[in-house]
Amino acid sequence: MPDLEAEFVEFALYAFATITHVGNLSKLFDSPNAYKKTKGVLTLASLLTAARCQQLRDALDVRRDMLMIGRDTRNYIEHYDERLEDWLRKPDRKILFDMCVEDGSRRRQLNERSVESLSYYEERDYHRYYDPSHHSMNVNNHVFHLSKALNEVSPLRVRATKWLEDQGFPNEVK
Repeated sequence: MPDLEAEFVEFALYAFATITHVGNLSKLFDSPNAYKKTKGVLTLASLLTAARCQQLRDALDVRRDMLMIGRDTRNYIEHYDERLEDWLRKPDRKILFDMCVEDGSRRRQLNERSVESLSYYEERDYHRYYDPSHHSMNVNNHVFHLSKALNEVSPLRVRATKWLEDQGFPNEVK
């Protein structure tokens, strides 16, 4: 495999891991268990979870509009079985492209020029792919821009390390 192809595969694997890790951060800052109701009433546990999430967001300066708060892409990855079942139920499905490295811009240009070959495959046939031209993960037509995620997570690591040190936790990671 040429070096460039190996690099793209490595980036693709990194991209899938990044989505999952950023999605897990979102659980810390905005838990799906916050504001859960039992028989229409908020439980003490859900209120405590909501308070913990708010305290953590405040302490680490995490805004609600940050990419890492949204869990759409991670949900697409983690609930892939549901997406696959939906796709299988479609009568006009053709072929499934999954976990591939694909230059989305180039593919769209080829589709526009080619009636016989690539235009046969539609956007919905591509389930999960890494697009190196945009450094993004595309999951069921939901685009996750990795550079935006890294721009949010990198300073968060610095703030979190300082916050932990201020709380008396030793910094073992150098």
